[in-house]
Amino acid sequence: MGLTHAFLYKEHPEVELVGICDQNVERAEKFADEFSIPRVFPDHRTMLDGLDFDAVSIVTPDFAHGAIVVDCANTRKDILVEKPNATTRESLIRISEVVSENNVRIMTDLHNRWSP
Repeated sequence: MGLTHAFLYKEHPEVELVGICDQNVERAEKFADEFSIPRVFPDHRTMLDGLDFDAVSIVTPDFAHGAIVVDCANTRKDILVEKPNATTRESLIRISEVVSENNVRIMTDLHNRWSP
């Protein structure tokens, strides 16, 4: 889904892609080259510490969403996250808490994956 997000953001006149992170840095570098993204990071915490930006798209595997959403909210980034927001009740409660505490906007991408 990251590819879909990148295509849509690249077309939007009000969006500037400034960074990408992936544990597979080689894959991230190829992606960055394809979409002219200037910075590549090996993980989201390094990106949060090393880059100034307003909002983030989280398109990781489902099990990884919760912790990344919490970390992004704690740095006051607005968030678009692929469904589900998290895979445990505890993670969802924590997300709700940090989003409220930090006055962050969060949206879940609920596209229809099986639509022809």
